Amino acid sequence: MKKLGIFCAALLALGFASCDDKSDLGVAQVNPQETVMSANGVSVDFGSAIAGNDLDLNKFVTKSGETVKYGQIPVIELVSAEDLPEGANVSFEMQLASKADYSDAVTIPVENGAVSAQVWDETFRSQLGRSPKAKDQYVRFASYISYNGQLMRVGTTDTWFAAKKLSVTPVPMDFVIEQNYYLIGTVTGWELNKNYPFSHTDADVYDDPNFTITVKISEDQAAAGWWWKIAPESTMSGEKLNWLPCCGPAVNGDEALEGTMMQGYTENGKEIEAQAGCIKQAGTYMLTINMEDMTYSFKKMEYLYTPGNSNGWSQEASQVLTYNAEKGIYMGYAHLNGEFKFSNQPDWNGTNYGSSDTEGALSTDGGAGNLNAAVDGLYWLEVNVKELTYKATLITSFGAIGDMNGWGAQEPFTASEDFLVWTGDVTFPEAGKGWKFRANDNWDINLGGEPSNLVWNGADIPAPGAGTYTVKVDLSKVPYTCSWVAK
Repeated sequence: MKKLGIFCAALLALGFASCDDKSDLGVAQVNPQETVMSANGVSVDFGSAIAGNDLDLNKFVTKSGETVKYGQIPVIELVSAEDLPEGANVSFEMQLASKADYSDAVTIPVENGAVSAQVWDETFRSQLGRSPKAKDQYVRFASYISYNGQLMRVGTTDTWFAAKKLSVTPVPMDFVIEQNYYLIGTVTGWELNKNYPFSHTDADVYDDPNFTITVKISEDQAAAGWWWKIAPESTMSGEKLNWLPCCGPAVNGDEALEGTMMQGYTENGKEIEAQAGCIKQAGTYMLTINMEDMTYSFKKMEYLYTPGNSNGWSQEASQVLTYNAEKGIYMGYAHLNGEFKFSNQPDWNGTNYGSSDTEGALSTDGGAGNLNAAVDGLYWLEVNVKELTYKATLITSFGAIGDMNGWGAQEPFTASEDFLVWTGDVTFPEAGKGWKFRANDNWDINLGGEPSNLVWNGADIPAPGAGTYTVKVDLSKVPYTCSWVAK
């Protein structure tokens, strides 16, 4: 028998894996063997970088101007390897996961006991998002014996060396996103205050950098010019208010409804401030800012309000329907309970739509009676103000549908007491796969697009990553939003 065959037979007798190629380390193991520091004559110890419980990836990165250089992270040391033939070597692979059961593990090559800081950082972001905050990750190692061109795993596919949990601090992105932003300008009399905060989803600001606020610009304000600028929360801390970090267009008085912002900075001792934009068109707008790519967009909104029993007959407290130019109707979700009406202003001074003698028809007569929703619940509403017709569909089920379930039946969600927030657990097979929200198991009522701005019939939402997440969708106000938390 050849020497290699004798060696493989001996290894198998001692509990080594076969002399085949590497097994697929990405497959979750069933009833895994307890991790060890020594097995089958191979003894290991943690590398110096992960000997403790914390790892700061920034210690393995050097920056010179705009150049970033990633180093190697010592992760494992071979203490001893007994009874190996001459020329045999021991090598390792590291698994890195965000879950304690390693169900989302990524295999990273180990060279000379070290792994690439860049690969580790990229894996951190793919598993845990782009936030610069420290988060927990789990490591473990597979050991291999290489001999004469063959690779053999030490132990079985359930044998893992040197497993532990680490608190890992990633390398910060090349931009900073604060937790809160505020609108300043005409609406605040150019005072820095917190009366006009932007809204944001529950997601980390680095994973969802979009912030929104709804603003109303009167005819008089538009004629005089409605000025705006964006203030990060840091400008409002301390005794002295700092205007320099504020964001706005590069050109003062820019009238564009969308474009790119800049943030004030200091160069060669000179302070260069962002300028202020100026809107000269009256209306209600949704202002969206993306603090990663530094863009802004004013989208003119046309609303119908839904005052009624469920909100104390208050337009401001009601859910709003938005105008869909493609279909030529207003549409959206609203909680209804008994009598209600439609209103095109946030008060009773505009056009109010009540009942007509014909079912599904509307009347603008001031004396028209109220509409009626027989069942207390969430409704999908479609209103055509030109033809004076409406349709109200009671929502009996709501959930997620997508690649994770073969675009079959929707994953069921549970409603809040007022039917406006729905929550459910969704298991995604991998990051990037598409999914959407759907009601009543019917594609006529579906939501997609950006998590911070879900719209009717919007694009597929990319899955956040492999694993089970508790997903929440908020339909209480426009824009509709969703967020998720890994279980």
